[in-house]
Amino acid sequence: MTTMFVQLRRVVYLLVLLHCCMCVAYAEDGSDAGEVSSSNAEDVFGSAERNLTVAVDSAYEHILYVYGCMSAFKEKKKLCEDNSERAAAVAKKINASLEEIKKLEEDDKKWEQYGKWINDNEAKIKENLKEYENVTSSITDIVLLSEACKKPPHNLVNLTKQLGEARRRFLEVHQNKTHEKPEIMRLDKNSSITKQKLSDLTERLGSEHDELKPLMDVTKSVVKATRAVEDLRESLGLDSLRLMGNKEEWNKELMRREEERRSDVARMLEEAKAKIKEEIHRRVQEELLEEEKKRKDVEQPPTKTEGSGGSEEETNKGVEEAEKEQVTRAAEKVREEETKRAAKKATNGNDGSHSPALVHSPLLLILLSVLGCTLVC
Repeated sequence: MTTMFVQLRRVVYLLVLLHCCMCVAYAEDGSDAGEVSSSNAEDVFGSAERNLTVAVDSAYEHILYVYGCMSAFKEKKKLCEDNSERAAAVAKKINASLEEIKKLEEDDKKWEQYGKWINDNEAKIKENLKEYENVTSSITDIVLLSEACKKPPHNLVNLTKQLGEARRRFLEVHQNKTHEKPEIMRLDKNSSITKQKLSDLTERLGSEHDELKPLMDVTKSVVKATRAVEDLRESLGLDSLRLMGNKEEWNKELMRREEERRSDVARMLEEAKAKIKEEIHRRVQEELLEEEKKRKDVEQPPTKTEGSGGSEEETNKGVEEAEKEQVTRAAEKVREEETKRAAKKATNGNDGSHSPALVHSPLLLILLSVLGCTLVC
């Protein structure tokens, strides 16, 4: 009989021990769940901000690049248009000489007159080559600018889509909360202005009056003229050295001129980028200040003052009403704070943080120790 009671006592102690372990486990699960929920919220906010920051940076890089090219090119636009026509005219004249040489090659009898044709056209060939040299020399800056602006860093369509999606997600996460932190406000304004700049850029480049079109036109004209010169050099054969000079020397001179101007063109682009960068920064600051002013006006509306003809009693009444309004707002603010604290306290009370398992954790440890010793005994 005594043995049976001892065994029953051990069973009861074991059940109590299991119950205590379950209480501790549930309390820890509740605490962990609260931490995970908070962590997930922070991850969502951080992810939205990071994605928008990356999208803004990419768009910003593209905007500075293209606007810098457009600004630098604006100063060279007239030179571009004039030399594009000159290069096209030179290419046309040289190609005409090439056609005449080809006709001589096709007829053996006429080919006998090749020497005479060379003598008759030597002055014209040299004149065309001199004009070609003048054109290429005068547009060295434009050629370098064209090379620098040839390939944008990003695809404009994809860039616009990515920025729009990132901003939409950002606004979803920060609904009615963009005023909470200065960095959130700045990111919001940065993305808004960058998106507008990107839209303006798309419209300007997509119009029939594309501002970079003359730059591309002069580049194409010079390429055609250069190809015509090379074809003429090949057709003239041995006479090319006498009429056109040494090709290697000509290329060296061309490269020398480009190297002399390359640093100046790079500086021109950087200055243009700096201007547009300063403009965007100024707009962001202005809009942030304007928004801050509006917010303060809403929070503290100016009190109306009576004119000099108003009675003292009416003035005092207006002051009293303003003071009452301020007191009312202060009381409402206090009530809101109390409500928030009560809600937070209620939330904490439901997440398992005040369960008996946590409140009496030292007692539980003692109880577990006693029960363990009893079981062993």
